[in-house]
Amino acid sequence: MTDRSIIDQAADIIEPHLAGTFKLRQRAEMNARTLSTSGLLDGGWAKPQPGLSFREQAVNVLQCQQEWKTAENIAAELDAAGLLKGANRG
Repeated sequence: MTDRSIIDQAADIIEPHLAGTFKLRQRAEMNARTLSTSGLLDGGWAKPQPGLSFREQAVNVLQCQQEWKTAENIAAELDAAGLLKGANRG
């Protein structure tokens, strides 16, 4: 496969938002895998939660590992990059 996986692409976006340097890439990939197993990355199987967009759901998942504002910023960048399920593609 010549394309990079969606996990790698998401981790690239997440990594600069993480504090510290200890196992930085592994932590970014862990956050991306959490979103993936939650079905929130493009191609995922998540069902919409009433009243919540996939971006809002991603923020909720990321808040388990990040503070709220960081989770919001990450979700916004993932959405803008077209990596979240249901993201608008230009």
